[in-house]
Amino acid sequence: MRFSVSGPMNSEQVRTKTIGDYLAASKHQKLDADHVAFREAEGGIVSLTKRFLATRGKRTVDSFHRELGQIMWDDCGMARNEAGLTRAIQKIPQIREEFWQNVNVPGSDGELNQALEKAGRVADFLGRFFVIARSPPVA
Repeated sequence: MRFSVSGPMNSEQVRTKTIGDYLAASKHQKLDADHVAFREAEGGIVSLTKRFLATRGKRTVDSFHRELGQIMWDDCGMARNEAGLTRAIQKIPQIREEFWQNVNVPGSDGELNQALEKAGRVADFLGRFFVIARSPPVA
């Protein structure tokens, strides 16, 4: 059994640790910018970028990142227990809803925009951390 900082690895952690090796060793068909999969991915990114920049809420991406990080530390970390996980499962969807309604991403998509990059990562964390919170504590 492999151990991480927070104890035995759950299935999500195992997938995260092994997918890179699998993808690196696999032979994949080369795709160009005209491929339908590329167009779909590009359209999703453009749509997400426009959504982030149009929201113009009152909270920064960093404030959501800190709040989510605190929940993960307090409720889903090394001392995870059922009560903490239950709290996280209740809080994360509330934060996710507020994030999509109240995030403020300054700047534009026409230049390097670190706030926009971080908004994408935090949006991803909101989904990923909910899955982690739903994984049972190790006895």
